[in-house]
Amino acid sequence: PSPFQQMINITESTFSSYIAYNNNFANFEYFYANGTIIPAWIESNSSGKLITWAKLTPSIAASGKLTIYLGFASKTTNLLSSSGTNGIGEAPQLSSTYAQYDDGASVFTFYDNFAGTSLNTSKWTSLASVYSINNGLQITATPSTTDNNFLESVSTYSTPLIVEIYRYTTTSNWFGFSFPDTYTTGGVLFYDQNGWAMYQDSSELNGGSESLNTWYIQTGILATSGQALENINYNNVISSSTGYYSGTSGNIYVGDNGGRGTIQWLRTRAYPPNGVMPSVSFGGVS
Repeated sequence: PSPFQQMINITESTFSSYIAYNNNFANFEYFYANGTIIPAWIESNSSGKLITWAKLTPSIAASGKLTIYLGFASKTTNLLSSSGTNGIGEAPQLSSTYAQYDDGASVFTFYDNFAGTSLNTSKWTSLASVYSINNGLQITATPSTTDNNFLESVSTYSTPLIVEIYRYTTTSNWFGFSFPDTYTTGGVLFYDQNGWAMYQDSSELNGGSESLNTWYIQTGILATSGQALENINYNNVISSSTGYYSGTSGNIYVGDNGGRGTIQWLRTRAYPPNGVMPSVSFGGVS
């Protein structure tokens, strides 16, 4: 599809003579053959592997390919940028100043890093009885079947798509996304950085009095610094045929059913063709 968010893993040792990255500094960017910079975002950096996402606008035909370029500046030139039009951005928690270089809104279909101390009302309507924002989102009401303890996206989004969160928590809890209508094999996947575990239950929201079914993502106890999404085997998650939203569009709802955690970003991205992320291969450096 176009646009498409392509995951690209960079093994730093392969380009050790050229690449430099340390969360507050990056000397690389992606571009097309005509020199146009590709909006891109660094998700994580662990064990010498950078997980990045590039927003590709040309469609790739079945069994086809698209050549893009990974450009390196000098090791003293910082190309980190929040603009989405030059350089490359990164996840908000990576930089020492929260979201200083975050261009996620330019890369993903829907994105929020919950920066600052107030809700972005151009993106969300609050249905939550208790929530706070302080460079991250917390929804902390005691769970109840009568609570409408969620944020609702202002806009609706078409399926198929994938919704993902990055968060950390100090308690085991359930985290919810919702779409109206029913669920079956179809078009939306939800998961987070600690792997994935999903179930659906229409009785958990408003005691089942509304036609709003809810996905809950069960997460374990994580360190307060959180964990990167690299723990996910993306292909296995994407190829699962269990429980997809079957409608054509809907709002995104995000809430915390009684747990105690902080969501640092939420994103949606295009569903890969046939559930398989296109493969990536690297040429030589010239």
